[in-house]
Amino acid sequence: MTSKLSGHTILIVDNDATRRSLLKSSLQKDAFSTYSFVEKNTGSAATEFLQTVAVHAIFLAEQLPDIHTYSWLESIRAISNCQNLPILILVETENLSTVGPLLQAGASFCFSIAQISPLLLQQILLTTLTAKDSRQGLEIKKGGTPSIKLEERLRLAFEAAKMGYWEWDIQADRVRWRYQAEEIFGLQNEQFDGTMNGVLALIHPADRQSVERVLRSSIATGEDYKFEFRVSAESPEVRWLTGNGRTFFDENGSPTLMIGVLRDVTERVVAGLNLSASQQLNQAILDSLPEHIAVLDKAGIIVAINKAWKDFALHNGTGSDELQGTLGTNYLDVCEGATGDCSEEAAVVCNGIKSVLSGVVDHFRLEYPCHSPFEERWFLLQVTPLIRAGGGVVVSHLNITERRKIEARMGALLTEAQQAKESAENANRAKDEFIAQITHDLRSPLSAVLGWAKVLKNKKSNEQIREEAIQTIIESAEKQKNLIEDLLDISRTGMGKLRLDVVPVSLSAVIRSAMDVMQPACDAKEINSSTELATDADAVTGDPARLEQVIWNLVSNAVKFTPSNGQIKVRLERADPYVRITVSDTGCGIRPEHLPFIFERYWQPASSGGKRKGGLGLGLSLVKYIVELHGGTVLVESEGEGKGATFIINLPYRAVRLHHKEEIGAIVADDDWAEDTAPDLFLDSVMSSSALAGLVIVVVDDEPSARELVAEILRQHGATVKKADSAAAAFDLITSAEQVPDLLISDISMPDEDGYMLIRKIRNLPRHQGGAIPAVALTAFGRMEDRVHALSAGFQMHLPKPVEPAELALVAANLTNREITTFVQSR
Repeated sequence: MTSKLSGHTILIVDNDATRRSLLKSSLQKDAFSTYSFVEKNTGSAATEFLQTVAVHAIFLAEQLPDIHTYSWLESIRAISNCQNLPILILVETENLSTVGPLLQAGASFCFSIAQISPLLLQQILLTTLTAKDSRQGLEIKKGGTPSIKLEERLRLAFEAAKMGYWEWDIQADRVRWRYQAEEIFGLQNEQFDGTMNGVLALIHPADRQSVERVLRSSIATGEDYKFEFRVSAESPEVRWLTGNGRTFFDENGSPTLMIGVLRDVTERVVAGLNLSASQQLNQAILDSLPEHIAVLDKAGIIVAINKAWKDFALHNGTGSDELQGTLGTNYLDVCEGATGDCSEEAAVVCNGIKSVLSGVVDHFRLEYPCHSPFEERWFLLQVTPLIRAGGGVVVSHLNITERRKIEARMGALLTEAQQAKESAENANRAKDEFIAQITHDLRSPLSAVLGWAKVLKNKKSNEQIREEAIQTIIESAEKQKNLIEDLLDISRTGMGKLRLDVVPVSLSAVIRSAMDVMQPACDAKEINSSTELATDADAVTGDPARLEQVIWNLVSNAVKFTPSNGQIKVRLERADPYVRITVSDTGCGIRPEHLPFIFERYWQPASSGGKRKGGLGLGLSLVKYIVELHGGTVLVESEGEGKGATFIINLPYRAVRLHHKEEIGAIVADDDWAEDTAPDLFLDSVMSSSALAGLVIVVVDDEPSARELVAEILRQHGATVKKADSAAAAFDLITSAEQVPDLLISDISMPDEDGYMLIRKIRNLPRHQGGAIPAVALTAFGRMEDRVHALSAGFQMHLPKPVEPAELALVAANLTNREITTFVQSR
């Protein structure tokens, strides 16, 4: 025999077939009830079904793929035959943050199927259905007595669910407790007077007004009521209850009866409060960490972020409103939608998170660069699963930029140390090879000297043999002498003691002299040698012997590496702001990897057969050192093996053109050079030695010999000269002087600040500080556009180097308003 509750239709809405089967089997164990089940795996299918078919209760999964639970509850309540329908929600975990909003949205009960026994589930469904039938007035009879069987089942159900039942006769103001309602309140009958005021008195004062307001609203509107409150503060323990029910009216619309169900939810509320406190603690811990942290649920939706994440987002251009929308955003969608430079890293991150969420891997880690408009940064991404919290992951980004910088610096230092080690090893190896080579090169002529000396000692030698022996001894001694001179030069360069005898030099004469020395060697190998010497590029200041040594070394090197019938060409030309010497050959060429080492001491490339060409590997290092002593530069170019080589020397112009009589005097860059010991450089001048007397002239040039030569010309015409080796020093001389100098003569091509920058700074000064000082640009830049540039910048005159001494003196006199005609000498 079945009970009156048999034959109820239950709708189960869940896309998890295993969970639906477990739910049905639990309910079918109730021997007193027979249920029929309808199963739907989507919310939309359930909605369509409910439009035409009435059911007695619904079991709904919290998460379905096609609906939002809250909005679905509202839409179902809008269906006429579903307004009072019990809806029981299957949740993953019973916590306040999940259950509370669902109950407010219209759920009748929330439970986790994994945390509830079949018996309790049966009693909950029975109680829910009974309450529904009671609200519909199926068996409500005041003072009536339900069947014993049903009464017993209701008692068991209320006890199992920890629930109590109460009724309020509104007209008589009498409240009746049933099914352990007193125990839920924690009171005995004698403590209760049976009125509604007595009920309200049992409620905690802080919650009393809100409960009364809900009850009055139900009486006024007829809507079901639901509230949560604490029992009286006099109770030794804080306990929380929930109440929900309905008000019934007579034919005239007057309220007659209110029924309700009470449930002790202390454990859940306390757990929720503890959870809230725990969440606050967890959030505080997250906020204290330097990593940018986001917590994702099992679908990849961001459910929490920490302060570091927010600060980073705000710092990098995310607006406050946009940041507010971060929670609830699907992080995987953001990664998959990334474009531009970061799309590749975003795809790797997305796949890594998916792998952890699906359990394929238990951890994911990635170091990646951050494409920021402010600075280059690096981050360490780590993804850790949340196994005990219903799924999901923790994604953290740690800024490791400083670590990467340190690693880069350490890597650079390690590379530098390795290079230094290799360089030292190469240097030691080169020195060993050098010692072996110099031993060979010194022994060879020495052996010839000793051998031929012994021949001469033999008196039987004829005159021809004696002549040959003497010639060989002389040549061998010369070779040893040259080797020793090279060694001494290298020693002097290492100690900085290689001195130059600086005089005005004709490079054409130097080149011709060096080529005359090397011509026999060229003829011996049938090498065609030629020169191309420009007449307007002949004036430099330097040591003629050392410059000839430079040309001789380069031509000798070309002869050594050029095969028979090859060509060697030496060219002298003007290449503003330099005089350029080019020595090119059609020899064996230089490998690209050897070019950086050509000018190093003791270094020589091996030939194709693995043998060295001879020599000590000192000549080119001496070339570089001597050229740099003259203020010039030297470099080498080659397209590779078999394609020859070209050595290019750039030397600074001599500032002043000197005539033959003057070129015998040495030009020494010495600030203490006394006038009575200086040579007379200006025999051809048309101005007297006092033409510039009384004038204070500032001369600025970074080349010492050029600076001193111009200063001496001006001094020999009576001027007081202040010298500066840079634009900054010249500016200080002009602005710090008690009286503004009368004239500025400035070079253009100088390091740091050039002459154009200097004159612009001066022209921005007030007149009394030197802003209107006459100025001459004395420069090796001699093109028309260079002249226009100089005059536009603020110079009054542009003189190309080398300048005639008389022209320089005349320009100085003209710009300072001297009467030139009064100083002209008779000739």
